[in-house]
Amino acid sequence: SVDLISAYFVPGQDGTELLTGLASQGVAVRVVTNAQEATDVMTVHGSYAKYRPALLAGGVGLGELRADPLIPQQDQTLASFLAGSASSLHSKVFAIDGERVFIGSFNFDPRSARLNTEMGLLIESPTFAVAVTRAVDQMMGRGAYALRLSPSQMLEWVTRDESGAQIVQSTEPNTTWLDRAMVTIIGVLPVEWMM
Repeated sequence: SVDLISAYFVPGQDGTELLTGLASQGVAVRVVTNAQEATDVMTVHGSYAKYRPALLAGGVGLGELRADPLIPQQDQTLASFLAGSASSLHSKVFAIDGERVFIGSFNFDPRSARLNTEMGLLIESPTFAVAVTRAVDQMMGRGAYALRLSPSQMLEWVTRDESGAQIVQSTEPNTTWLDRAMVTIIGVLPVEWMM
């Protein structure tokens, strides 16, 4: 299993192939990043957004943290710590096979891989790795939209209300047509290498 939490997630073609390749081999792969409504860097979201269909079709679970997550602020769990403020995710951490955890400044994007000097620790700790996996479970269940492809291969954002009823949205939640247009335009510009 791989559970990845990243505020600025831009997998690129290579990362998409890596993650979907793992999923095709039976590895449970989940990624939690910011929803468009919660991001503080629209250009990063635009660069990430174009990879969502391929990731989902390849078996990768995607969650996008809401701007108003249902994780109570007084909740002192690892999920509330990793989710950050009520407006935006900022963590960069992943757990592998319930055994190891990477945590650091690496954003899982081209800029961190090629331009920035980033740091991180790989920690052998089943206790910490299981805690990260549980945090992803909690975020996916209460504070994030779970993304999926509809039968017609369109993106859908799924969440639950306070009573537990499922809510399915077919457009990016809590955004305007102008917000969505900007993300689409950014997605086709040759700027991904800077993200």
